[in-house]
Amino acid sequence: MIALTVLNASLYAITAYATAYIESPWGHSQFRPAIIIPALFAMIFGSWVGGIGAAIGTLICDSIKHGTLYMPSLIATVPANFLAFFLYGCILRKGFTWDKFVMTSVLSLFIGNFVCAILLDGIILYEYLFL
Repeated sequence: MIALTVLNASLYAITAYATAYIESPWGHSQFRPAIIIPALFAMIFGSWVGGIGAAIGTLICDSIKHGTLYMPSLIATVPANFLAFFLYGCILRKGFTWDKFVMTSVLSLFIGNFVCAILLDGIILYEYLFL
């Protein structure tokens, strides 16, 4: 499981970095088709492998992109990626159907984005009020 988690994190970091400089239209995020990698790992090998690999992979990618340990990623995107892919793996591990796949994809995407937005807004509010 450790080897699979490391493989997931490294593949996710490498492929996410390939599109790291393509910004999303909303500003604070990036275009990341690499999410297919932790999604496949979560579906095939379980929620822990998918969640931890996604969290570590996104931190590695963002830290390489910014040249240092990127704190907004550590505070906002790491927990959001872990939660989204952990949930994705938990639900799909119990049996695969196309309906469940679509609903789980939408649900985990919504929850991951919601958690990331709340945590990132907390960082922005903190910087505005105290720095």
